[in-house]
Order: sequence, then structure tokens, then C-alpha cells
Amino acid sequence: MPGPLPDTPPAENALRVPGWPFWLALPAFVVFLFWPDANRALFLAANHAGAALPALFWLGLSVLGEWPVVAALVSVWAARKPARWPVALFATLLALLASTALKMLFAAARPPLMLAADNFYLLGAMPHGDSFPSGHATAAALMATLLGVGLRRRARALWLTLALAIMLSRLAVGVHWPLDLLAGGLLGWACAQGSLTYLGELRPGAWRLNLVATAIVLAYAAGLLSQPSLGGEGVWRVLVVSAAAAGLVASRLRERAAGRRI
Repeated sequence: MPGPLPDTPPAENALRVPGWPFWLALPAFVVFLFWPDANRALFLAANHAGAALPALFWLGLSVLGEWPVVAALVSVWAARKPARWPVALFATLLALLASTALKMLFAAARPPLMLAADNFYLLGAMPHGDSFPSGHATAAALMATLLGVGLRRRARALWLTLALAIMLSRLAVGVHWPLDLLAGGLLGWACAQGSLTYLGELRPGAWRLNLVATAIVLAYAAGLLSQPSLGGEGVWRVLVVSAAAAGLVASRLRERAAGRRI
């Protein structure tokens, strides 16, 4: 009898989403958990450090994170393969609606409304709307995730660097807290990965565990924003960090066992 057929290797052009958002976000959340005043302190430090570069530089980077610009870049990505259009449209609309809904839900005040004007630098006019999560961070993470899938590591690193620069620009401009950027970045990544998976461009695998860990982290960020005392309990700190770390490790092991990489 003939032996078992070998496993069919995945298509070379299959789109795969890396798990970098968790590895970047988890240490930052540890800082927020064990340093209750980190949000304000990190904002002031980054805002003052950004003053070393011209205001036009930071304002230009912020423009790259506007939704029309990101939508245009994602459209170019989709135009290369018509099958990507459903992913591009669904992911962009989902991220935009989710970001807008969360802003309305939490109604968090931006730094200019919480700090004295002589304590930080405000470049340009303060945007309308609430602070949490950052729409620019959501759009930048969505862009970096979609445009980076299927590319070599160096090319993905370039998109990631651009997304991080856009996020940092929101601190330098003086209109967002670090927690806004962290939550927005995770939200944009989760919308992109979920859209790729549900619409068939990404093989199902550990994405469920990744999204669960994302939900845990976002829920804690929202709770920390609305009730700062939540971060004072050591049990909560250990629980949230452990749950997110467990989701990360489990997802990576599951993908490795399946012979795939997110």
C-alpha cells in the first residue's frame, strides 16, 4: 500500500501576520501595571524629548497616520491582488468604527485638558474628539500589519518603524497619552489579523489566542484609564501579565507545532 501523502506546504504567497504587537506591548503594560504614574511621566518625557526636532517633522509624521492617507496606502496594497479588497475594506472599516466607538465610550480627556500649558509642548491645534484609544495609532498599526504581510523581514521592519514613528509623533505633538497609543496599536493589529483570518487570506491557527490576549490587555487598559486605583492591586497586576504572557506562549507553541508562523 502506498504510504501516507506528504503534507501540502502552504502557498508561498500566503499572507501571514507576525506576532510583534504582543512582544512590544507586553513590556509596556508591565510598566503601566507596576508604575501607576507612568502614563503622565512617559508622556512628559517623550513630549520634551521631541522638542529637539522641528515641529514640522512631527506634524508631517502625524499626517501619515490620518485615516485618508492610511486608506489610500491600503488601497494600493489591495490593488496588487484583487482578492485582497474584501480584507482591506473590512479591516479598515472595522478599525475605524471600533476606534470611534471606544472614544465615545470612555470619553478620555487629552493631555492639553489635563496638564498646565507651560508643562508640555502643544504643536498645532488640539484635535477634536476624545483621547482613548489613539486613532492615529490604530490606523498606523493596521497599515503596518496589512502592508507587511508576505514581505521579507527587513521590509516588514520598515513598515513597523514607520508605524512606531507615527505613534511617537502623537506624543511629541502633545495630543495623546502613551496608553492611548498602546491600546490603539493593539486595536489596529487585531482588526487587521482578524480580517485576514476570517476572509481567508490567513490560515487559522493561534490567532484566536492572540486576540484573546489582546482583549485582556485592552480591557485592563480601559479599566486603568477609568479607574486608576485598579492598577494598585498586586493580584490584578500578576493576573493580567500572566494571562497575556500565557496567551503569547501558547499561540507561538501552537503555530510552531503546526509548522506555520504568524
